[in-house]
Amino acid sequence: MLSKNKTTTDRINSLRKILNKKKLDGYILPRADSFLGEYVPKSSARLEWLSGFSGSAGECLILKNKC
Repeated sequence: MLSKNKTTTDRINSLRKILNKKKLDGYILPRADSFLGEYVPKSSARLEWLSGFSGSAGECLILKNKC
């Protein structure tokens, strides 16, 4: 499970461990929430939580060796 008290690097490394365990090559994390809304509530700010990016548009691709 991913903790809230870790650094960005720790969170990404934890996600990579999950990807390896599930034999996945990568994970795409969009800024949008589950409703694909323009305004993402703080409780759904997954991209900001994982990467620290707080801009208005973006996505993150986490691969085994690259982000």
